[in-house]
Amino acid sequence: MEFDKGLAVGQFAEVRWTNSHNAYRAAGKVVKVNAKSVVVALTDAIYAPKYDKAMHAFEQGELLYEAGRKIIVPRCILSTMGRWSFNNCVMPVSL
Repeated sequence: MEFDKGLAVGQFAEVRWTNSHNAYRAAGKVVKVNAKSVVVALTDAIYAPKYDKAMHAFEQGELLYEAGRKIIVPRCILSTMGRWSFNNCVMPVSL
């Protein structure tokens, strides 16, 4: 929660969001900090996993989110707690 208070433009962070019953997590760079939301540009593209039965392994599927795509998530503040969750937020970059 303290991390959210110190968000600044240009800071690297982990963004988590949901779309169409799927949860996503990626590294990104904060491009805008609003009173109730944060805009993060993805640093890497996100692809759907594709399972190769012959190789018994996952490989890169279709492109879901291109690098640079901006994702908007709520900030962790009292007025947005109804929309904020661990699957819809900005967190410190995990090493």
